[in-house]
Amino acid sequence: MGTKLYMGLDLSDSLAQVSFWQEGEKEPVTVSTRKGEEQYQIPTSLYVGKGGYYLYGAEAEKKRNVRSADLYEQLYLRAVDMADSDGAGEAVGRLGVFVRRLIRLKENLYPKDREFDIYLAITVPELSVRGVKALELLAEELKPDIASICWMDYGESFFYYTFYQDRSVWAHDIALFDFSDRQVRFTLLVRETRTEPQIVLSGQETWQVSDEIWENDSEKDRFFADILREAFAKRIVSGVFLTGDGFDGDWMKEVFRVLGPNRRVFVGKNLYTKGAAYAALTLDRKADWPYLYEGSYKVQSDVRLEVTAGGQKEKLPLARAGQNWFDEAYQYTAILRGTPVVRLLVTKGGERKPKVCDLELEDIWKRPEQTRRISISGKMTDVRSLHITVKDTGFGSFYPPEPKSWEFDIQI
Repeated sequence: MGTKLYMGLDLSDSLAQVSFWQEGEKEPVTVSTRKGEEQYQIPTSLYVGKGGYYLYGAEAEKKRNVRSADLYEQLYLRAVDMADSDGAGEAVGRLGVFVRRLIRLKENLYPKDREFDIYLAITVPELSVRGVKALELLAEELKPDIASICWMDYGESFFYYTFYQDRSVWAHDIALFDFSDRQVRFTLLVRETRTEPQIVLSGQETWQVSDEIWENDSEKDRFFADILREAFAKRIVSGVFLTGDGFDGDWMKEVFRVLGPNRRVFVGKNLYTKGAAYAALTLDRKADWPYLYEGSYKVQSDVRLEVTAGGQKEKLPLARAGQNWFDEAYQYTAILRGTPVVRLLVTKGGERKPKVCDLELEDIWKRPEQTRRISISGKMTDVRSLHITVKDTGFGSFYPPEPKSWEFDIQI
């Protein structure tokens, strides 16, 4: 086994950034594609040459005007767009080649002959159902190259980044403004200190930026200052983070007056990649993190399977509130006794008493009760949908499995 190396990958539609971090180092280091140069933003492009050699990033884009070149751009966006199609394998395969090249950037920081186990966390602008499918395919593609992989949206990587900063930054609410692609995306983190673990709620809002505002510095200054006033209304915000190309230049005059002297303000472009690296280490540790992030892809309800074991009723998880919907998948084996019903207990967010949901198994096969062995599996298909499958597993050589199964879709 090699040394654990935590890798944070910011993967947007057209650009990528990479940071590496070993436990014991002060903070993640964002790596340039060239030693001694500041080339941190890497185009998500791949050139496939004759004989199977590859160029990636800026080097690949130099082949754009070569007539015979096989140049593939916006690799992550392509993989997401094709996730449900027959071309998913090829699109994800090219994305996998690109990510492997990014993993090799560790050689710009560490000796080439040093062995590492890579713990990879990928952060993307948003996590759609198709995006999750593309990332699941990518995880399979990268299995030989990494020890672990997880993914999250920009809001969650900002959450991890924030809570590794000085405590004064997150004494109260924390705001992030991402000024990219002619829009301002606002994320607010609010910490609920009375819960254990402490729940961190994430709220988001987006403003579109017109050409007139984008091209005029004074208009841009006024526009963003108004956004700040609206975002900060009736809130105590102790930390403000500004990221994105929209903040380039020396145009923020009124903005800094609105921000005032009492808020900690940070400007930078590698927040998401560093946050992902922090997440990779934190999720590897698992037990040492006292905060729970509540985002748009976190399950809002708790679903339990009610069973009897040793004369005592037990409640086994099928979906856990607060978890990523795409991580929730369970399977159990049980003996079906009495009425052919599978009982679920559903507790929605904010409610204390669970609701009973009985799944009736129609046309059940006839055989002695103690031999009715079944498997019960549950998998979330999106943030609100739980798919349940019940199958007969047979009973040794006495009763082979019946082909019949029961499928249920539950909105939670």
